[in-house]
Amino acid sequence: MRSRFVRISAFYFFYFAVLGVYLPYWPLYLKDAGYAPRQIGELMAFVLAAKIIAPYLWAWVGDHTRRRLSIIRGATFLACASFAPALVGGGYYWLAPVLFLFSFFWNASLPQLEVVTIDSLKYRAHNYSRVRLWGSIGFIALAAAAAPLIAAFGSRLVPWLMVAVLGVLWLASIGLPEGRERPPAVAAGGLFAACNRRIAALLAICFLMQLTHGPYYAFFTIFMEEHGYSRALIGQFWAVGVAAEVVVLWFVGRLLPSIGPVSLLALAIVATALRWLLLAMFPEQVAVVVFSQSLHAVTFGIYHAAMIHLVSRLFPAGLESRGQALYSSLSFGVGGGLGTWLAGLLWEPLSGDGLFLVSAAVALTPLLFLPLLAGAATTVREGAAAEPRGRE
Repeated sequence: MRSRFVRISAFYFFYFAVLGVYLPYWPLYLKDAGYAPRQIGELMAFVLAAKIIAPYLWAWVGDHTRRRLSIIRGATFLACASFAPALVGGGYYWLAPVLFLFSFFWNASLPQLEVVTIDSLKYRAHNYSRVRLWGSIGFIALAAAAAPLIAAFGSRLVPWLMVAVLGVLWLASIGLPEGRERPPAVAAGGLFAACNRRIAALLAICFLMQLTHGPYYAFFTIFMEEHGYSRALIGQFWAVGVAAEVVVLWFVGRLLPSIGPVSLLALAIVATALRWLLLAMFPEQVAVVVFSQSLHAVTFGIYHAAMIHLVSRLFPAGLESRGQALYSSLSFGVGGGLGTWLAGLLWEPLSGDGLFLVSAAVALTPLLFLPLLAGAATTVREGAAAEPRGRE
């Protein structure tokens, strides 16, 4: 059992190590290559646009065939192969399809892995966060390690780092343990027939939350650079945020049964608004920036753990992958893609400070949907209470 979780954790490590290179340094690569803010926002949005369709498409295949590991291994290989053309440079119309295809295959893996992980944990599903935290450690490791390399060799190194980490990710996929696949079991009526008021509210919340993250993921590095921070220090800012996330992921599983995912979700929404407000008001105060980055522990760590828990409980058997994929598509895909695209359009007219102020205001709107999830909290607590205590 321990070996199984080690191999799953290794895949999480390298999967999010890709983001440790992409999020902090790919916008800098594009900026140094001469792209305008609007073009940077559009190119970053292409990656998220693929996330609208890819997770659900691959999850449909996974739910019907139950060949999740085959999907993960094939998709990670194709993600690496798809990104390789970025090594030869090219203009806007060269990079756009490259980034779209890379994202289409890279985003195929995670919904499959989430189901494999939850199934492997069985009665200890609230300990999901302790396996997932290795993804956060992978992000930190690559974000921190890449900073001095890029400082020494320039941002032209970024595409090479991406291909290298994607190659290692494919190797890690080969080491994933084989599981006992259950026979396909599709809920009557399919995914949309299973959707109800609670699921609709949950998806609205995740869409709005990621919409406000668009300016952060596309322009935080550039925003910090405009306020006089070195690229090496900016890399450490990214690492601080994910390090705080790691700490929270270690024990958030214990909070879910006692506090409940809906209450934790409310905390994450308020913390998100506070985070963008601090960045907008005090971007030149190092201590404030560090504190705002540490809020990533709540705005992603607690938020994501609560979301995964709710999705796994609200979607019926046979629709697990598609439930996870719908969460991924509507939040990181539609919400994040739209937020990134709008950030590119509004960056110059509003400035970074103004855009983060708008994000702070929008971040409070998910609170309107929380009352609709009241029944979901009871459902999850009842499910947690029903778990055999001897398996903890």
